[in-house]
Amino acid sequence: MGGGYMDIKQSFVLAISRVRLSLYEQRILIKMVEHGQQRLKGLWLRENLKKLPHDYDNVRIAFPIRYILSDGSQHYEQIEAAARSLCTRRFEFEDDERKVWYCSSLIHGVQWKKRSGIISFYVDRVFFDVLFDFSRGYCQYDLQQVLALPSPYAVRFYILMNQQNAPISFNVPFLKNMFGVSDKYAQTADFIKKVVEPARKALDDAGCNSFTFTRLKSGNKVTSLTFTPVKRQPLSQAQMQAQLAVSSILSTDIRNILTVECGFTIKELNAHKDLWMKLAQNACAIDILDNIVERARRLRKQKGYIVNAIKSELGVPRKRNNSTAKNESN
Repeated sequence: MGGGYMDIKQSFVLAISRVRLSLYEQRILIKMVEHGQQRLKGLWLRENLKKLPHDYDNVRIAFPIRYILSDGSQHYEQIEAAARSLCTRRFEFEDDERKVWYCSSLIHGVQWKKRSGIISFYVDRVFFDVLFDFSRGYCQYDLQQVLALPSPYAVRFYILMNQQNAPISFNVPFLKNMFGVSDKYAQTADFIKKVVEPARKALDDAGCNSFTFTRLKSGNKVTSLTFTPVKRQPLSQAQMQAQLAVSSILSTDIRNILTVECGFTIKELNAHKDLWMKLAQNACAIDILDNIVERARRLRKQKGYIVNAIKSELGVPRKRNNSTAKNESN
């Protein structure tokens, strides 16, 4: 997944920004945050809790769409819809010290050259003004983990709670505004049922840092929620790899060869993720695969032969068992 195992740091101000985003809008936003990480390398943030200067201005960002299609789908139209929506979203920033108010679309100049697999767009410097505003603290999270989460609400809560060490409270109206649902869930019970509980369950199911929450009341009315962080043992690299979707490992060209030409199902591809990761890291991956597939076609061999041939080409030890022997004969 674009960027691999990588810690992301962003301002707390951005984490609690009031905006309602779809899952793919949220993932595009995270790629924008990732772009700014180079500026933070080697910086000890605990000693720099202030607004950091930067030289970003109308930055062009480009990345393969497959990096945010981490659920195994090929619904590129959803990415197109998310980018179109972000173009219409108003992003406001006010600097009380300089007496400046600024308003802009979140992204602009989006371009997706069909069949290239690459999407690009421009981000205004005002976004980075907020991204680098650490005067109220910062959030830190794992890039790979956050891109694998299944809902935008889970993403927001993960970013907010991952590095929290103490309970944090928000009043209910603020929370509803933060998630952009104040006009959708008039009843607090519905907000908890549709937003908070599903997000907590998604984090628990993913095995990452999560939270519990308590309701604070004024009389019979729930006025605020207090979230308490739940720390879990970090996943091993093998466990993290197991959560990756094949679409985030292989390029569209390689995936098409394996599925369309060779007949691999998604389930069969998922059974060999370690192998695909090694293949994807090889600069000659397409040539290697083309040669093996052509050889398999000529020898009338099938999928088991292709898997073992790739292992042999990449120097991956083969586990010999009855099913392997049977596959090699196919």
